[in-house]
Amino acid sequence: MPQTKEKADAKNKTFRALRVRTYRTGLSYSATQISIDGHRLYDYSVSFGTTLPVGVRSKNAIALPKLNVAFVVGQRSTFSSGQLTETYYRLYLGMTISDKWFNKRRIQ
Repeated sequence: MPQTKEKADAKNKTFRALRVRTYRTGLSYSATQISIDGHRLYDYSVSFGTTLPVGVRSKNAIALPKLNVAFVVGQRSTFSSGQLTETYYRLYLGMTISDKWFNKRRIQ
């Protein structure tokens, strides 16, 4: 069954949007300096994030501003029989503004 031009254009725009985004994941594990009843407190987490371009590119723009979003799920625990456990969630938002900060001057 042949695709219409509108469907093909929408499909191309979707793939282009996915290529422009940056995705990332991460794992973290650490032994904190906190000790409770002689048991060390450990912290481990998993994170997911993406970077999305914001705005419309002009001819003179070097790069688009980007919105950085990340979500972290983690747990702090002593891993002992009377286990002390804390689960936490974090949402990170950030903005990267790309611009040409320094111009090399040319003397003619």
